[in-house]
Amino acid sequence: MNQTQQKTCIIYCRVSSKEQIEGTSLETQERQCRKYASNQGWIIVEIFIEKGESAKTADRTEFAKAISYCTTKKARVDHFIVYKLDRFSRKAEDHLMVRAVLSKAGTELRSVTEPINESATGRLMETVIAGFAEFDNNVRTERTKNGMQQRASEGFWVWPCPIGYYKP
Repeated sequence: MNQTQQKTCIIYCRVSSKEQIEGTSLETQERQCRKYASNQGWIIVEIFIEKGESAKTADRTEFAKAISYCTTKKARVDHFIVYKLDRFSRKAEDHLMVRAVLSKAGTELRSVTEPINESATGRLMETVIAGFAEFDNNVRTERTKNGMQQRASEGFWVWPCPIGYYKP
């Protein structure tokens, strides 16, 4: 198969905290995405790495660049690869809206670790997984808020100190 017939892809990797940048998460994601693309026989045309931005919103620097790359490039991008769907989005509404934009551009979303594709079952799985990513994020938010409220009710200051104050 010559290169004009080979499928193309981009890779998008993301971590949400500075601590994850120092670890191996980004490298692991990228390595696994490269392996996935290679196993499929796809040509990687670009890699986008998001360092320390949350997927609670679609308004992320590298994510926006990746979407733009897929929708405005003269050379068609066949696949948008992520390690896991929660790297793409943690809000189901954003996931479905961005997915529609990619679909209109002829780009299919693929996850290294989850069974999604363009079949009826694959699309159902994608929607369910996107919903669970949002659910997981909402549960974490509730737990954090409840924990902070509990500590505050016990007399502890759980927020950063105002300027000029010291927290021992």
